[in-house]
Amino acid sequence: MKPNPYNYFMNILSSLTLLLFSVLLINNSSYAQTGLTVNAGADFAACENAIYLNGTAENYESVLWSTNGDGTFDDAGILTAQYFPGENDVMLTQVELCLAAFAGGEQLTDRVDVSISLAPVANINVDQATICYFDAYTFEDAEILNYSAIQWFTANGGGNFSDENIPNPTYFPSSFVDYAQGCILINVLVQGVDPCEFYVEDTMELCFAPNPQVDLGGDTHYTCYDENYTFEDATASGTSFIQWLPVTGGGYFENANDINATYVPDPEYDYPQGCIFVMLMAEPISPCTGSIEEYAQICFSPTPEVDAGNDDIIFAGQTFSPSPVVSDYDNVLWETSGDGTFDNETQLSPTYTPGTADKENGMVTLSITAYLGGTCSASDDLILTIVTQQQIDIPEGWSGISTFVNTEGLSFEEIIAPIADKLVYAQNKLQFYWPEYGINTLQEVVNPGAFKVYLNTAATLPLAGSASTRIVNLPAGWSLLPVPVSCPVPYQELIDQLSSNLIIVSEIGGENIIWPAGNIFTLTELIPGKAYMIKVVDAAQLGFPACE
Repeated sequence: MKPNPYNYFMNILSSLTLLLFSVLLINNSSYAQTGLTVNAGADFAACENAIYLNGTAENYESVLWSTNGDGTFDDAGILTAQYFPGENDVMLTQVELCLAAFAGGEQLTDRVDVSISLAPVANINVDQATICYFDAYTFEDAEILNYSAIQWFTANGGGNFSDENIPNPTYFPSSFVDYAQGCILINVLVQGVDPCEFYVEDTMELCFAPNPQVDLGGDTHYTCYDENYTFEDATASGTSFIQWLPVTGGGYFENANDINATYVPDPEYDYPQGCIFVMLMAEPISPCTGSIEEYAQICFSPTPEVDAGNDDIIFAGQTFSPSPVVSDYDNVLWETSGDGTFDNETQLSPTYTPGTADKENGMVTLSITAYLGGTCSASDDLILTIVTQQQIDIPEGWSGISTFVNTEGLSFEEIIAPIADKLVYAQNKLQFYWPEYGINTLQEVVNPGAFKVYLNTAATLPLAGSASTRIVNLPAGWSLLPVPVSCPVPYQELIDQLSSNLIIVSEIGGENIIWPAGNIFTLTELIPGKAYMIKVVDAAQLGFPACE
């Protein structure tokens, strides 16, 4: 077969073209004339967030990177530029990057092919979420992509994940740890795939809403006729709205949207029923659903009627039994404003024994409270006046007298009036009363009172009033010592209280004395109604004991 001239020609042309392309390619990376060389580097794989280039060139005046994609360079004029892929680059997962070198009007170009891998994505897509108590939370909106590993965790929560290593797990809260905090933090870490071997993180806040709970403070509540009832002990939590409603009652609620609302009864409708039902309706806080209803009874009782009885008067040493009138009651309780005692304060008519303070005050308030149904009550009181009586036997001639009856507010003439015709002279300290000559400087009578008197005939001085104070203030030196109690007082009481401060005590119109320094104690006791002369080193206060 003869050779085909055409085929021969085409073969020669093809060989020449290949040779020419090779020469041009060689000349494109290196010029013998200038020694210019350029190398864009070997093809490689990189992460989408940034491509780090490492080109080389020799004998160049400048370089310039270019791309066939839609990304950008941080500085295209340097060999170690950084390339940021565009959306199309990422979508195509590859890009061609060319490095051109220039010198003396000459240009050489080299290319590197880069495979683009997607960076890891960790996006929970929710900044905060709230779930109801006892509910779980699934991270269904979380976007977890391009990962080699996933780790869900909570730093301050106490619950558990259905699986900590999947994109969309479910979290089961701890009722003990999580609910008490109100909100906890949820974190996710996502590790990328080679060459994107780094991790990304996202965080959200998971909050917890309590289920609605109400406590009406009991099933049955009691109140009295003519009184409103406030649910003071009612409590509510986890509610967005509450509403009180009467169910069988004819009244209405004040502040019906307040947990401690007040029910105002309709006397004509409610009281005949004895007890009525009311309801509290509560709505939950979103996202919790389902309202709740709680019921309670309000029972009505008539208010007791109480009359403590009339005010009364007794003498010191006597007891008192009140005669109250009480109706519509279960039990009663007597109380005193003083220091006396009842033999049984829960009896309707107990016996009251006045105390020392009652006698000194001359009066006491006795109060009775009647109760019905544990809640209804009414009170009344009476005033008991306690009169202290004293009969002072005064001999003829000189003597000292004192009283355990409170004479404060009375003049000496008023005190001595019952025996004024027998009184010749009276004295207290430097003040004196001498009626024969119309002299009276006893203007102020202290409590307890003590006087030195002279009678022309023996007499008995009657006194009545409240009990005197049992405290006597003694000035330094000589003074009159009263006996402000109704019972004899042993001399040892003075020794015990005054000790070395006491010099002497002597009778007025008698010979008996108390003289500690001389060891003489012929005055064995102080007699009520009498007064004595006393001398002390320093001013002192003497307290007489109460009589039993």
